[in-house]
Amino acid sequence: ENHYIIIENPANLSEDVVNKFKNIGFTTKSDGSGIGIPIALEIIKNHNGKLNFYLLEGILRAEIILPNTW
Repeated sequence: ENHYIIIENPANLSEDVVNKFKNIGFTTKSDGSGIGIPIALEIIKNHNGKLNFYLLEGILRAEIILPNTW
């Protein structure tokens, strides 16, 4: 497996908000469409991968897991 990790320190992010990230139409941006993460998730799933979000002590960790293809 290949693991790709993105770490961010967003302001005022709650676990409730993180749990909604994968919902189509959900956004935290005033000009957002709420389709970016759902599209990425669909692409990752089509490659038999996973997309997970973790919030620990205010630090957001996004983890993409993709299988080896060779």
